[in-house]
Amino acid sequence: MQPLGLLYNIVGVILITMQPVVGGQTVQHDQRIYTPATLHAMRNDMPLRPKISTALLTILQDLNIAKIRPRGCRAGKNKAHPKQELTHQIDIVNNHTVRQNYMCNDRRRALPTNLIAVPLQQEPKSSIRVGYLNARSVNNKEGDIQDFITDNNLHVCAVTETWIHSDDDLVSREITPPGFSFEQLPRIKRKVKRGGGVGLVYKDIFKLTREKTPSTKSFEVMEVTLKTRCTNLRICVIYRPKESGKSGEPLALFFDEFQNYVSSIKTQPGELILVGDFNFHMDDESDSAANRFKEVIESQNLEQHVTFSTHIHGHMLDLIMTNADRSIVDNLIGYPPLLSDHSALTFTIKSDIPPTPITSVKYRKIGCIDHDEFARDLINSNVVQEPVSALDDLVVQYNKDLRAVLDKHAPELCKKSEFVNMHHGSLKS
Repeated sequence: MQPLGLLYNIVGVILITMQPVVGGQTVQHDQRIYTPATLHAMRNDMPLRPKISTALLTILQDLNIAKIRPRGCRAGKNKAHPKQELTHQIDIVNNHTVRQNYMCNDRRRALPTNLIAVPLQQEPKSSIRVGYLNARSVNNKEGDIQDFITDNNLHVCAVTETWIHSDDDLVSREITPPGFSFEQLPRIKRKVKRGGGVGLVYKDIFKLTREKTPSTKSFEVMEVTLKTRCTNLRICVIYRPKESGKSGEPLALFFDEFQNYVSSIKTQPGELILVGDFNFHMDDESDSAANRFKEVIESQNLEQHVTFSTHIHGHMLDLIMTNADRSIVDNLIGYPPLLSDHSALTFTIKSDIPPTPITSVKYRKIGCIDHDEFARDLINSNVVQEPVSALDDLVVQYNKDLRAVLDKHAPELCKKSEFVNMHHGSLKS
């Protein structure tokens, strides 16, 4: 059967004329006219969707009028588009930008601007500034140490060779600027009278925990943990006295004790930082003791960051070490020897600074009191006009009446301020 039909759609009227050819002769069929009202009536009268005959469907398809649109294709498309797999690779960089390399045949692609970089781990938004000093006695250097901390805007400062005894509490308080505290290990008694003593000056915003350390004969060590937002900092301040004849301990003892100590703290949580005076000429490649110490550092998977001389005579004695697989030290700077024959060091640690604690402060505006009215109210108070006879009652009356007069002329006010250690400074609003 070959269709010879024509479809008209004129002013809402559908006219279908079908003239099929059967056996070479044209067969005439009745014309059917459908108006919109007729079509709606037919749809409402039929309980199910009406089905057209197979012959009529074939004619409509041959005339490109009726087409079965396969699932998965968009409106107006002739062919269905198979579902494409979107393969993309997202690289996350430090500034949280996204680079995409994706392949897709589909026209509907993801916009790079709509993608959000998801960090694999929490990155610190700030850095902690750390300083180091070999003081060779902090006596008479309190002001210089405070200036070094404040001028470099330090949060933490390690100090070796403090020469502070356990009873020198006044000296330890005087080296701390306002808002700082001092934790120390006094010098131990040795045959050599000079040298020894380590400490750490830290800002009060940190929560410090003093850790237990093993008893060692060849070096002094103080270990503390500073709590930050992201992680904890395990800072070990170390001083190894220079061996001098019979007064010094054998080097083999130091290597054994140091290896055992580092091995015991390597598994502890937090970022490990070892800083101090080790009294090895690390810049001298012919120094056998220094080379042996380098082997110990490498065997413990530590990284030594100082690359310049730290002594007035041109040797590298003061070191900063961290875990080799953790790059947390940056901006290492050495300063000329001023406080002693050793250079001062500053560096930054990639870690967030704890927020400054906020506290409520109560105060009175005493300077705004009118002295004449204040004196008049005091004279007219009961404690002056009608004092009681019993001593205990008189004390109660005195406190009550004076507080009432004070509250009248200078009421108690409250405001929130940043907390600063009251032993070293005042509150800052």
